[in-house]
Amino acid sequence: MFENIENLKLISISSGKSPPSRRDRIRNLSGFIFRTAGETNYTFDHKVFHLKTGHMIFIPKGIRYDFEIVSEEASAYTLISVEENFTNPEPKAFTLDNFPDTDFIINHLSSLWNLGTAADKYQALSAFYNLLS
Repeated sequence: MFENIENLKLISISSGKSPPSRRDRIRNLSGFIFRTAGETNYTFDHKVFHLKTGHMIFIPKGIRYDFEIVSEEASAYTLISVEENFTNPEPKAFTLDNFPDTDFIINHLSSLWNLGTAADKYQALSAFYNLLS
């Protein structure tokens, strides 16, 4: 899925409820956003990615974008902020339907990283790197 993941440095993992919309956003770090509930449109220079629960989007550092919640249900996310060394990074969206650890990433990754033991953090890293490889 991504090259040079050995140079990837995980900075933080957070999760929460999404605000209804945000305009003219620019990320300070590259990020992987997992849609854990609801549906959201991400717009990059007139290119729109529609994400549903179980989808992921990669947003490179410094890229300008907008997002808008388009579902009536509550919308939530898990965000993994990283320092990366990808060649020509650009926004990319993925479905995680066939990935065996999707449930783990959506439901447990943030709490393991932020509240877990050192072993829990390695488990979280392992699942994340497995997804990217």
